[in-house]
Amino acid sequence: MTLTLGKLRSFNIVKTRELLLSRLKKEACYLVSDLVRSRREKIQPFVLIGRHRTGSNMLRYALETHPQVVHYGELFNGALREIAGAYGKYAYRPDSLLEWRRADARAFLNEVIYRDTMRPVAAVGFKLFYRHGRGDGNGDPWPVLREREDVRIIHLLRRNPVAAFLSTDRILRHEPHVEMRSARRPGLPANGAANRGGHRIFVDVQKFKAYLAAYDSDLRILDEEFSGRAILELSYEDMSSNVSQVIDSVLDFLGVARSPLQLQTARQSEGDVVKLIANLDEVAAAHRGTRWDRVPDQW
Repeated sequence: MTLTLGKLRSFNIVKTRELLLSRLKKEACYLVSDLVRSRREKIQPFVLIGRHRTGSNMLRYALETHPQVVHYGELFNGALREIAGAYGKYAYRPDSLLEWRRADARAFLNEVIYRDTMRPVAAVGFKLFYRHGRGDGNGDPWPVLREREDVRIIHLLRRNPVAAFLSTDRILRHEPHVEMRSARRPGLPANGAANRGGHRIFVDVQKFKAYLAAYDSDLRILDEEFSGRAILELSYEDMSSNVSQVIDSVLDFLGVARSPLQLQTARQSEGDVVKLIANLDEVAAAHRGTRWDRVPDQW
């Protein structure tokens, strides 16, 4: 469903209020536990691993509104200017927290993020993209995640990489991976499939192949680094169609009470954008031999 501007503003107001109230309550837990050590209890550490456009923001919003869960967002994103969240005495040291993260990611995670606090907070985690913290000078969380077997791993992926590729480009606009227009691309036959129904999408197949290769590499590295670990794997497609089931599986995995949370977001567009691809045969050919080997009618 496409949201109108008025509905989107109302949604953002409600969303902001809900998150604010939830964070304030959790902030109080941290402040009290920082003052009274005897009130602290063990928390369940977790990490949400994935990449752009896999539903991580939808799931983060749902988790942040749960009374027992703290989710810090993209802690190791190099573009961060401050680290926001519910962390008691550390809330007043945003600049020093960034320096701490860069200088000693292990101490930062163990002493700030994964430190114990008082109830009702019971599970604490953050979002991590595959390339975050890997040799970029912003602190490396991966050794801690490999060493600490108590950290529960939630892995988000997308079974349809074509949709993920298009969605990533539309949200980032860093490179012209796709071009949306109504005119026929020079050199393509003027058939009805290429021009019927308004705007068509022409995918840069070479860049799409590079996207698939990079995604495959990230998944292989993740498999190697956490071989033997229990991982809760979720797909964007499941979150879109089985909201309640996905939420319950996540909360059970984290060991917190079930709650009727909602995955809330605004869709970029209506319908199946894949059906708008004019050079679909070329895109399908790019899948052959990859872990996503599939034909167009399966998308």
